[in-house]
Amino acid sequence: AAESKAEDVVLCDASMLGPDDKLTVDVGSRKMLIVRTSAGVRAYDRRCPHQKVDIVDGYREGDQIFCPGHGIAFGLTDGASKCAAFTLRSYPVEERDGKLVLLGSNARQAETVAAE
Repeated sequence: AAESKAEDVVLCDASMLGPDDKLTVDVGSRKMLIVRTSAGVRAYDRRCPHQKVDIVDGYREGDQIFCPGHGIAFGLTDGASKCAAFTLRSYPVEERDGKLVLLGSNARQAETVAAE
């Protein structure tokens, strides 16, 4: 018997995400922030773990983004902040054949909301 396994989901064309851009993508109930960093493409939950403020409007400086609610800085290569209790939830994503692909998702489709 074949095992049911999670499917990869194409999020968008990789060309939509420039070097310092932020892209918002909804996959099912997940609201994600996609960024291109010095370490490659990364995907995170858009909600700050502190008070659930959407970080898409946060100021980005290099490989950091600042929560617009309280100014907590998160590293965009690993999602970590200076406070160990506050780390952005990450999602596995890769660039493949000119597309950004969410790995192993049970969601069936992605909705690209906006390029920032």
